[in-house]
Amino acid sequence: MVAGGGMGPDDEGISFAHALATLKEQGSALLVVGSVPEGMFVQASATMLGAPDAEPPRRRLVVTPKSTRETGVQRLRETGPLSAEYARLITCGKQARSAAASQPLNEVTPRTHVVDGSVGDLGAMMTDVVEEFELFAGKLAPAEFRMAFDCLPSRACHRRVHMDR
Repeated sequence: MVAGGGMGPDDEGISFAHALATLKEQGSALLVVGSVPEGMFVQASATMLGAPDAEPPRRRLVVTPKSTRETGVQRLRETGPLSAEYARLITCGKQARSAAASQPLNEVTPRTHVVDGSVGDLGAMMTDVVEEFELFAGKLAPAEFRMAFDCLPSRACHRRVHMDR
């Protein structure tokens, strides 16, 4: 906004607002790197996953190593419904599955997919989840799908390498 309340077409504020609107329409990403306090990371992730009272609710996918599964569940719990059509969790590594039906409502977790294979297997699982969200939605609207992809340790989803000699 310029002095006097006017907004001209060359105003940097309009350009920035237009750039943000375009990113929202076309999709965007937030990359958090370096040593970041956990609270700041959780807040940024929650913001990107969407408000819990958004209408319509956002369809959210969190991809995380099995060692941080609980924080992934918590982020999904705080940002919207946990039903299969709105929330999914993919963890990398071996993990025992538990029955959600025997848990109190505040401990129920979203549908969890465990990938214990290659990076390609992880990519295929992510594709499957997005396709299921599209089936539930009919067609995903801009900003309806949100994904948080946590840093995976190098052995979380191991790579299979074959060499021919």
